[in-house]
Amino acid sequence: MVSRLGARVGFLFDRRVLGKGLQIFIAIFGTIWLFMESLSFFFESHLVIARFEIFIFTIIFSTIIALYVSFPRLSYTRKYRKSNVEISVEVGDLLSHLKSGVSHVAVGKHNCFSTQLSRLNRKSLRSQIVADFYAGRAEALDKDILNSLPRKQVIKKSDHVYEVAINSIATVEINDKNIFFLINQRYDHIKQELHDTAKEDIWLGFCNLWTAVKSKGGNSPIAVPVLGSRIGRAPASRISLIQLILISFAIANRSVPITERLTIVIRELDYSPNEMFEISRFMDDLDL
Repeated sequence: MVSRLGARVGFLFDRRVLGKGLQIFIAIFGTIWLFMESLSFFFESHLVIARFEIFIFTIIFSTIIALYVSFPRLSYTRKYRKSNVEISVEVGDLLSHLKSGVSHVAVGKHNCFSTQLSRLNRKSLRSQIVADFYAGRAEALDKDILNSLPRKQVIKKSDHVYEVAINSIATVEINDKNIFFLINQRYDHIKQELHDTAKEDIWLGFCNLWTAVKSKGGNSPIAVPVLGSRIGRAPASRISLIQLILISFAIANRSVPITERLTIVIRELDYSPNEMFEISRFMDDLDL
């Protein structure tokens, strides 16, 4: 928490943020001063006495407002009236949206599944889902995922190991909400190695995800992580991945509405004031 606050304070000295803060300061200061000058036409005798105090108050007030508006955010929300959809980018816990019953969630997953006891990456969202909803039984989750997929998308590799087509979307229901598993990474079950997510698969995976959400989401809110980052090992920066999520969503939402609210959740450990600043600017320019 302390390091995150330090990063936010330090970002205030970024040239772009300083420029934005200065613009806000000048706008507020100028507005207040113009208002006071107009009042002086009627109450000159009263305002002259407190002219210096008013000047100091205006500087302090304008500075506080400029700092408040410029201070790096932990979330940014934009309502797009043309499509009647709200998009939010926030720092937090993705699965809290599922646990509270607020929204569906999407999760990335590699394409290898086991119907026997399997190892988990403790840092993955899948491991948290297994711990919270499957009493630690990863194989039970894998069975549910396999059962939700068309047979033609599942290839049997051995007695208990199955491989699923890349960019398939599996849907598992938890507490009346859906977890949409985007199968976006290849796994070699013999060498037990994860492969990087291929560039050509990133966009197609996002498009397939929105098709599935449109079909099974019922226009309810959905929360997604930065799919492809970290364990997903996509050859793209976190900002680029968020932009691709937003662009693919905007395109898919044009014909038939997908959801009333999309929330992109960034892990607290991945928070960057600079990235949040860039994302908010991108969202302001998004045609949706």
